[in-house]
Amino acid sequence: MSDYPSQFGRSPLYRDPEGTLPMPSPQDIPRTQWFTQWMKFRWALVDRIRRHDPSPYGVGFRYGYTWTSPAFDLRPDLRSGNAGAKDGVPIWTPSARLFVQLAVDAQATGRQPALAPEIINLSVDAVDFVNTSFNRSGDRRLGEGIGSGAGLLQGSPINVTSKFNAANQATTSLAGFSPPGTTLGGGEGYPVRYWRMQLDFSIFIETGAPLPVRVQSIPALTLQASVY
Repeated sequence: MSDYPSQFGRSPLYRDPEGTLPMPSPQDIPRTQWFTQWMKFRWALVDRIRRHDPSPYGVGFRYGYTWTSPAFDLRPDLRSGNAGAKDGVPIWTPSARLFVQLAVDAQATGRQPALAPEIINLSVDAVDFVNTSFNRSGDRRLGEGIGSGAGLLQGSPINVTSKFNAANQATTSLAGFSPPGTTLGGGEGYPVRYWRMQLDFSIFIETGAPLPVRVQSIPALTLQASVY
């Protein structure tokens, strides 16, 4: 059990020996960084699209995969100004951004495949989960083994497919995301306090008619994410 009560954050990075609300940023913490290892997509069948179905696609199958970041505390310097329980990954700089890198799993072949042919008919939506004051729930949602936190409020999905476009010979695409609030001015801006990003990937695999048994030629995509 930590010596720091939950309303002050149990991480030593939230320590406040003087009990000030809010407290000055500590001077002896590491540089801000959060990252994942490369994670393989776990595609799930979403829909079978037949010849006469009302759909912009041809005949085939649509698969989906959802990735979510953990909940980030983007203003840990504010500490416990509202006396609410603190939760999330502390990010001590307002200039930090989320980077998501997409590639094809090389599958130990020693040769990195080109990405562009594999992401034809790929669609990506981004959803922000935010709270301006505190992460209001101690509940957890696990996404790819990462404790994501469920105490944030869901925003509207935004299509971000264009961020993941890749040239013909490119072996990766890199998409950058700014937390809500960073466009409000003041140098690096002032991000919302708590933020989690969810990416919903969808891909259509065309098979032609008649609709066969489900195919297995789904792109072996892999993803790595970082915040710094």
